[in-house]
Amino acid sequence: MSSSKTKDSVEIRIARKDDVKDICAVLCASFELYRHHYTERAYRATVSSLHEMEKRIDDSKAVVLVAIYKNEIAGTASVRIRNNDDLHIRSMAVKPNCQGKGIGWLILERISELAKQRRCRTISLECFEPLTKAVALYNACGFSRTSKTRKYHGITVFEMKKNVHT
Repeated sequence: MSSSKTKDSVEIRIARKDDVKDICAVLCASFELYRHHYTERAYRATVSSLHEMEKRIDDSKAVVLVAIYKNEIAGTASVRIRNNDDLHIRSMAVKPNCQGKGIGWLILERISELAKQRRCRTISLECFEPLTKAVALYNACGFSRTSKTRKYHGITVFEMKKNVHT
């Protein structure tokens, strides 16, 4: 998958090893506003470490994307194929000062393209109730909440899923 640009000058491309620090900074900035809703363990697991992000970039079943806006990494997503037909979004974030510009939407469009290329039937993710902006974005992009919930380091997360149309 190559990079692409839109008329809004947002470029979505595959992350490189030298992007890891910036990716982690985006995750930290995005989730810091919600930190008080998380347990410390859940927050640390959500805001991936440098080492974890390097592992994701090296994982042959995964893709880490970055969104470049005004010459900086403004958003990111990490996806991985599960069960051979589900593309699972492991993490996604857009810097707070870059939200509302369609960057999250563009990342999700690229993820949908990737799911089609990989012949996945569904795209799934887990979300957390206080992340209302994220839930609204996912709903607008065709995701629906399923009945699945689970404990995640002391908080309850729920699954959202979308069918991939080929």
